[in-house]
Parts: sequence; structure tokens; C-alpha cells
Amino acid sequence: RELPENLGLPWTQIEEYLGLPFFQDGRGLNPLLQNYWMVIHPPIVMLGFALTAIPFCYAIAGLARNKLVEWIKPALTWSFAGIMILGGGLLMGGAWAYEALSFGGFWAWDPVENASLVPWLTLVGGAHVMLVNRKNPKSLFSAFFLILSTFILIIYSTFLTRSGVLGDSSVHSFTGDGMIEQLMVFLVAFIALAIGFLIRHTRSRWIYFSLALGLLVFGFVLDKVILFMLIFVISSFIVLIWSYIKYFPKAKEEESLWSREFWLFVGAMVLLMSAGQIIVKTSLPVFNYLSEPLGGFFTWFADTFNSEDARRLATGSLAIESQEAAKMAYNKYQIPFAMFITLFMAFTQFLRYRKTPFKEFRKAILLPFFISIGFFTLFFFIYDWGQYFSKESFGQSFFGLSMVLLLLTSLFTIIGNADYFIRILKGKFDHAGASIAHIGFGMVILGALISTGQSEKISSNSSSQDVAQFNEAFNNSEDLFMFQRDTLLMGDRFVVYSNKFKDGINFVYNVDYYKSQKKNYQTGDIVFNQKTGGFFKAKRSHEASANFLFQFEENWEPVFNLDNIPNNSVRRWAPFEISDKDFALQPQIQLNEKFGNVPEPDTKHYLHKDIYTHVKYGDLQLDTLDEEGYQAPNFHEIAMVDTIKLNRSFITLDSLRLDTNMARLGIKDTSALMINSFVTVHLADTFFLANPQTLLSQSGFESLPDKVDNLGIKVGIEQINWETGKFKVSTALHDSVNPDFIIMQAIVFPLINILWLGSILMVLGTLMAIRYRLKRERK
Repeated sequence: RELPENLGLPWTQIEEYLGLPFFQDGRGLNPLLQNYWMVIHPPIVMLGFALTAIPFCYAIAGLARNKLVEWIKPALTWSFAGIMILGGGLLMGGAWAYEALSFGGFWAWDPVENASLVPWLTLVGGAHVMLVNRKNPKSLFSAFFLILSTFILIIYSTFLTRSGVLGDSSVHSFTGDGMIEQLMVFLVAFIALAIGFLIRHTRSRWIYFSLALGLLVFGFVLDKVILFMLIFVISSFIVLIWSYIKYFPKAKEEESLWSREFWLFVGAMVLLMSAGQIIVKTSLPVFNYLSEPLGGFFTWFADTFNSEDARRLATGSLAIESQEAAKMAYNKYQIPFAMFITLFMAFTQFLRYRKTPFKEFRKAILLPFFISIGFFTLFFFIYDWGQYFSKESFGQSFFGLSMVLLLLTSLFTIIGNADYFIRILKGKFDHAGASIAHIGFGMVILGALISTGQSEKISSNSSSQDVAQFNEAFNNSEDLFMFQRDTLLMGDRFVVYSNKFKDGINFVYNVDYYKSQKKNYQTGDIVFNQKTGGFFKAKRSHEASANFLFQFEENWEPVFNLDNIPNNSVRRWAPFEISDKDFALQPQIQLNEKFGNVPEPDTKHYLHKDIYTHVKYGDLQLDTLDEEGYQAPNFHEIAMVDTIKLNRSFITLDSLRLDTNMARLGIKDTSALMINSFVTVHLADTFFLANPQTLLSQSGFESLPDKVDNLGIKVGIEQINWETGKFKVSTALHDSVNPDFIIMQAIVFPLINILWLGSILMVLGTLMAIRYRLKRERK
């Protein structure tokens, strides 16, 4: 009742308004969320969020008590616990998206997903910098900054999801709950707390706290909260730089290039840049919101320097891209970041702290590097990564190069850390937590890269129907139109849409997959080839090739005269014919009046790939057939000579004739009347006649429909209103001429199980590292 749009409404004056009937029943849980992953994913992510508070508190305590190094040891274990729990929760969300959503993937770069990922990235970077500083405190400011930023980013993610600023840019339906100013105060409080304690001088710290509080108070008093928050953020950024320069010790000499701490620090900075790019792009709606008080300044800047971005800021209209465009924009930057991170993971463990003799390092790294090159070459040619260099534009080529290099570095991470575990650690699990976690991370990246970069939509439309006529978003190269009981070739299999049924709120569609085998043609067989648009006759018996034009001269000759060839002897050419049943899938559509109907996919899992299927369009009614196979009738109210459109036919009621000779008709009731109706059914230039009858007796109307067998149509006169001259006409189609159909999409995701196995190893490895750290602390 405190929402601005509800202020002053009558029900808001009632103290116990929740007792009103229309507040007693909520919308319920979105059907998409009624999934077992969604029982696990949110509380695990929330636990990961909560765990970031503990390192934050240790960092604040270290600053407050001037113990700049001592806080690291107790905070480190909690940091890795947060990495494990939050990372595992994020991956569970990916598993839910892959299983329950129909976009065909596990990550969509949605703002709410990003708001969970960014703190994880900074926490990983912070934990690794803490590892460096526990023994050799050279980059303490970075450790404090990353750990403090992680918890502040959690608060910021709360602001994003609860304030309503993402309402137009996120598929998660978050709306404002009237708390935007409270959330801003909450965020400001923690930013002020963190930066205030980074100021090492007590008086300066309290001056800064007073400034923050003063700006906040003035903002509320003058109703300029956004403007004063902007001033606070800018001044806090200046104070942050000043405190780093003035109060934190700087190393007298740089770390050695071939030292572990140097590359751990570089890796943390790359993670920070990755997080920065994601959070800046995610925050575009926030920039639109915050730019409102500075509209005049941005207008002047745009006019002076001809800046389109400043002009969009002036009007609060920074472009919020489509989901597909945003996905590509994120990938463009995040793939190179991932490439560097996986490269550092591959070799950093082979380095010693402080300094490593280069010859020793080179000797250790050469074996896993050359093994990685071998696997990279194998993957490159098996999955045709050269396709990413087929574009002429530099941007596409650079993107393709990044993907190919990421393939190499992710393999290098897996093999390098496996080699370190076997050769250096001698298989000792007590020390292997980091190596196993790194192997898992490399597998997550490799599995994501191959499964998405090499995914293939195999559902190219092989029917005669154009799917675009049903929806502009449908595409014949990606979506398959299937009549019920039709058999169509899809990829290297045949598919049959067999039937559907209703299960609770779900319409379930049974799709059967059959194996294929090479088709054999005999001498004299006549075929129609769709690509060439011609008829051909087999010269000799042969097994079909993959392409009709292969060995065409030896196998086929054109046919120009079809007059003497029976229609049922001509078949469409195909390289395969149906064989044994392979498996069945049951994609479904969930029914929900409040949230809208949504498709839910079904997937066939193999060790080396997944075949992922979902229904993009399906009829949401169950057909009931009578004993003759006719579907439930439709009823029409028409006058004489009116026309009804049915399927591709037109039905016209032409005339009536009364028949009173009941004895001739074999009817004992001599008082009855038989009304003969004469109906014309026309399809294109062909006309058919039907004679539905209506028996009028003392017991009422009795309809005696007539059928047009050639068209599979049944017509009946159900009722006659003599006063208005209107007729109630029933029409029904035979199931054979009006079969049910679906539009379906199927995608093959190769090697996606590498990603899921990597997820388990990443969590398990982090858990092993935590266990070893606790064990060592007890000693």
C-alpha cells in the first residue's frame, strides 16, 4: 500500500487490508520455477551471498585494529567457502535453465544472472590476492579492495533486483516495491563503511563519515536523493584513490616475472576487469535512472562534443539491446578474459613464490603444453573451428580467433593441472584441491565453449509447410513442421510426432526418434528430387549417396513425360530410410493463465552429446474422435446460401426439400417430417454435393449428417429456427485430412557433459582446499 501508484486508494485506508478477499490468494509460483533445481539453486546462492559478509567483516576488523595482514588467515577459509557455495549455486542455476527453459542453453547474460556472477569473480580474485599477501604483503590494498567490493556488489545486486530498474531489461520479472530510496541508503552505508576504514587517519575517517551522512540528509531534506548520491559516489572514488596513495605500503621492488605471486596478482586484475565490464553493461538501466538530475549537463556535453552516448544519457535512454545482441556483446569481451584466466591457471602452479629459474619452469611446462597442442589440433579439425574465420570483417575474425585460443588455453588448464597433480604432487590429495578446482574450471569453460560454439540446430524443415506463415519468428532452417503420424528426416534420424496427452497443467507431446539406414533404389524407380525440382528414373540398382548429385550420371536419368506413370509409384528422393526406433522424447507446454503458457524441453543424454528438443507451437486441445474417426464438430449459425469456410473448402447451404412419405423412408412415425438439405462443398475448381437430413418428430430434431468422403468432411443440420430463417450447421473433419501438428526445434549440444563434470570437480576441488586449510590450521 506504500507504492506510489496505490497511495490514496480506498483499500489502503483499511488497517487490516490483507484480510480482504482479493488479497487472500497470490499468483502462485511460476510453473517454470516448479523444478527440483529451483528447490536447491536459490538457497545455495543466498548462502553464498551471506558467506561473503564474513571476509568483509574480517577486512573491516583488520582495518579498524590496524592489523593489515593478520585478518587474512581466518578470512581466507571463509572466502574459499564463499567461492565454492556461490559458484556451485550459479552452476545449479545453469542446470535449471538448461533443463527447464526453452532458449537452448544454460547462461543468457541476463542482468540478474550477472548480478550473481560479478561478486563471485571479485571474490575469486580477492582470495587469490590474499594467498599472496599472507606471506609477502605487497598488494594489501588490492586484497582489501576486492574483498570489500564483493560484499558491496552483493548489496548492489539487491538494489538491482528490488528497485525495479531492471524491469525492462531482465527476463526475471522484478518490479519496484517502493523501497528504492531505502535500498540506496543501504548501499551508501556499506560503501561509506568500506571506504571510511580504508582511510588510515582517524580524523580524516570521521570527516568522510560526516560528509557521507550530510549528503544523505541533504538529499532527503531537499528531495534530491539521486543528485546527492552521485556527488557521494564521485567524492568516494576520489577518496579511495587518495587513501591508496597515502596510506598503503608500496613494494620497494617489483615481483619477479617468473614468480607465482606476480601471476596470481595479474590473474586477479583480469578477473576484476571481467567483473567491471559485466557490471557496467548490466548497469545501463541504472545509469539512465541516475542521469536524470544531470540532464542539462549531458545535453551541453553532447552538443559541444557531438557525443551520442551523452545525448542518450541526457534523455535517460542508453540503449538496452535485445537479448541476442547483448549476449554477443558480453561474449566479445568475456571470451578474451576467460582466455587469459585459463592460460594463467595452466602454468601458475608450476611457479615458485618469489622467483623460479626459467629453465626449471620451461622444463616443467613443455610436456603439458605439447599434449595440449595435440588435443587442440584434434578438436580443431573434428569440430571445424575454421568456420569462425570465414567472415571478412575484422571483428568476426577477432571473435573467432578468441574462441579458438580459448579452446587451446582451456585444454592447457586441464592438462597442465592434471600433470601438476600427477608429476609434482605425486597424486597426494591433501595438496591437490587447487589443481582439481582448476581442472574443473577448465572443463566448465571447455564444455561451455564446445557445446555452444559447435551446437547444431538439426530441425531444418523438411515438410511442405512454411513455418513462417504461423509466426514471423519461426524459421524453416531451424524449425520443423510435423503433422501427427508423419515420418520426416531430421539430421541422421527420422522423427514421428505420435500423439499428445494432458498431464495436470502440462500438454505433453510424444516425439519418437528412429534410426536411419542407407536407402537402396532399384532399376526403374521414379523419384522426385526437391532441390532440382525434377523427376528422375534409376538406371541401375544402387545405394543412395549422401547427395543426389553424387554419381548422378551413373545412377539417374531425367523423366519428362509422366503421363503413363501411376501417381503412387513416384517417391521423393531421400538418402536414408527408416530403421529401428532409437528413443522417444516428451517436450511439453505448461499451461498457466496468470503467467502465460511456456514450453519446457526434453533432452536425450548421451555420453558425448545431448539432443535437446522443445515444442515452439502446439495445439492446446485434445482431439476427441467419433467411431468413424471424425473430430469434434464445430457449429455455425447461417442463413440460406450463406457460406462456411472449413479448412481449404467452402460449404454453401443451397436449398431444402420436405419429404412426408415416411413409409418410403422406413420410418413408422407417419406424423414425422424429413427435411433434406442440399449442400455444395467446393475446393478450388472442384464441387461435391452432400445431403444432410433432419428428422422432425414429436420427440424433436434428429440430425442425420452426410459425408463427403473425398474431402473427409461431415455436414449436419442440427437445428432450424423458422422465425429467423437461421440454420445451426455442424461441420467435422476426418482425422486423416486435418491431423494435429506441432512446430518443433531440436539442437545437438556436443560434449556438454564436460561442463557438468567440470562443475562437480570445481566444487569438489575447492572443498578439498578448504579441508586441507582447516586441517593445517588445527596443527
